[in-house]
Amino acid sequence: MTIKTFTAKIFLTLFIVLTIQFLYFGLTTTPQELHESDSLTYHIPIATEFTKGTIVPPKISQGLGYNMPASELILAVFILLKLPLNTFGVLAFVLLFFAAKKCAEAFGLDKETAIIFAGVVVTLQSVLRWPLNQTVDIWLAVFFLTSLALLKNQKSTYRYFLTLGIANGFLIGTKYSGLPFSLIIFVLFGKQAFSKITFKQSLVYITPVFIFGLGWFVRNYFLTGNPVYPAGVLFFKGAPDYSKGGLFSWNLVGAIIQNPSFPWKVIEAMFSEFLIWAFAFMLPIYVFWKRKFSEDVFKLNLAGILIFITFAFLFPYSPIISNQRLIYSSISVLILSAFLLFQKKETLLFGACLLSAMFSLINLNYYPKLLLLALIPAFYLVFVNDKLFSRIKIL
Repeated sequence: MTIKTFTAKIFLTLFIVLTIQFLYFGLTTTPQELHESDSLTYHIPIATEFTKGTIVPPKISQGLGYNMPASELILAVFILLKLPLNTFGVLAFVLLFFAAKKCAEAFGLDKETAIIFAGVVVTLQSVLRWPLNQTVDIWLAVFFLTSLALLKNQKSTYRYFLTLGIANGFLIGTKYSGLPFSLIIFVLFGKQAFSKITFKQSLVYITPVFIFGLGWFVRNYFLTGNPVYPAGVLFFKGAPDYSKGGLFSWNLVGAIIQNPSFPWKVIEAMFSEFLIWAFAFMLPIYVFWKRKFSEDVFKLNLAGILIFITFAFLFPYSPIISNQRLIYSSISVLILSAFLLFQKKETLLFGACLLSAMFSLINLNYYPKLLLLALIPAFYLVFVNDKLFSRIKIL
């Protein structure tokens, strides 16, 4: 067994064990027990309103009911089917693994290395904090990586443009940050996909983009006169009581003026959540300076830094640890570029991957009986019986 195969099997085992554990707690807890404030304040109320057959936002303080609600459509399905709501994020966690795997393969990584990359993404400390609630940041990462994979693996079929339209629509419609993040990867990777698109194909693409994404901006404009309500941006007036509407919340320079230690606090938070992968944010400097790498590596680093800069200047940011989930899109493409840069140095790359996962996992709550019950079938299915590993590789 090669080091690559062994590492891929370790990460697949970890993924299965984590999924079983998250699923168990998702099935045996309620949102009220976990008491995640954003989930209870507006994610669940927005989804509940959809179950009534209306797209009018619920009346929530600070205008939070007007936030982009595409992923709450999925949550509404959970409510209608009476599924445990704490499994909503668990599904996103599972889909994130496969979206990351497909994205890595689209950029030329072999299937086993792609499994390792997917394992790294889902074992980031910042990801492991969030599967058991109804926040939508993991879903945003799923739609981002799916859109990126589709743009890289371009086709000219109606099915391709429909799938791309759905993924991109949900990316735009899940959070306000989805629109600029989407534009960045479309400018960098979408030229070939749309160079010979027909009129019918463009309709197949734009319809789900509007339904799941851009249409929510139109809804908000007609209801409030502001497409990005409750935020106040430029000449659009936001909700009077919106807590993130001040200079020091929306402007990076203002935040630094108010708190000179702000940049250092952000860096501390990044290392707390991404551990050794926080160094990936230094990769663009190296890549842009050397300028001898592939076009894909250059574009991925450019996308990563543009997403981070866009987020830092246009969206409310504070150096608290939990806010690092808002830049999954940035860290994921930078980690992918690291895989492309160092794929020939397997011992170094895979060793860093395993260390990163190990340090993240030790912060999880320790449930020995549940861990053992999850580990036994996972170990058997991956290391003893090769069928599951083989199937995952070809998915």
